[in-house]
Amino acid sequence: MKYYLSLSFCLFFSIISYSQDYSLIDEKVKQYPKDYLKIDDLIKDFKKDFSSKIELTRAVFYWVSNNIEYDVDLFKKMSDSDIYVFKYKTEEERISKEKKFNEDLALSTFKSKKAVCNGYAAIVGYLLNKLEIESNIIRGDLKGDLGQIGLKPITNHAWNIVKINGVWNNIDCTLSAGIISNKTGKFEYLFNDKYFLMDSSLFYLNHYPENNKEEIAPFSKSEYQKFPLYFDLYFKKDFEIKSNKTGLISLSLDKKIQFFIDNFDFETTYFEYMFSDEKESHYLETNTKNFSTEVQIENKSENTFLIILINREPLMAYKIIK
Repeated sequence: MKYYLSLSFCLFFSIISYSQDYSLIDEKVKQYPKDYLKIDDLIKDFKKDFSSKIELTRAVFYWVSNNIEYDVDLFKKMSDSDIYVFKYKTEEERISKEKKFNEDLALSTFKSKKAVCNGYAAIVGYLLNKLEIESNIIRGDLKGDLGQIGLKPITNHAWNIVKINGVWNNIDCTLSAGIISNKTGKFEYLFNDKYFLMDSSLFYLNHYPENNKEEIAPFSKSEYQKFPLYFDLYFKKDFEIKSNKTGLISLSLDKKIQFFIDNFDFETTYFEYMFSDEKESHYLETNTKNFSTEVQIENKSENTFLIILINREPLMAYKIIK
């Protein structure tokens, strides 16, 4: 059997909320040298400065997110193709070869300071292993494009799970590291704290493992397939927004979609929506913290997308079907 690695987008689970302030850990790691020659020297500094599993995990998360650049050129070369990695005959041989592949990828990522999602996941896993913290690399689907709404999940991404206090938690350093600029097409560091130990009820709104036998994701594959597209802003918001629809809005069944918003700061935030076949957005005036609103969808065409915006930034999107 052959082992392939799909990398096209490299753009009992946690019910514990780790709400502590990580600023002291982040500040300490920020002072680390930028030019480590050996990964063992980085590991020694982690061990010297931090002791608990959560401190060490945070240190790894912060260092990787702020020192490994997303490899845009590699991403473009790989396109949507699968990369052949190795052959194996038995499960034991697969595990051994996959471990060796991930270790080699982690070390090459450390040397080049560049990676796509599998490289981020590999170096995080390598560092956590050296710090004696149990973790696994998870490969699966990242829903990051309008065209994925309603489609079956594929394998286009990789992330990590880490066990702290007997509980598995989610980490995605690829999404935490930064963005690819729409203007320049280049990677820009923009640290996103939200993907550190994110609760599974949120994390798996836009992630789905290729193998969910251990019930890593709290949703079924068919449920995930029908989810709206949640943009990065959705995971940073301070208010609650709920809809009575899935990500697929049927023209034959629905005339409108209703939203319920709680704890909305209407003095500094404004709510808009637009359709993908229109150039202008529609502003919805609000003057209360908790409100409901409706968006009419009749007279729209099939395969049009409804996009919800907050302060001109996309929050979530829906696909209109027959």
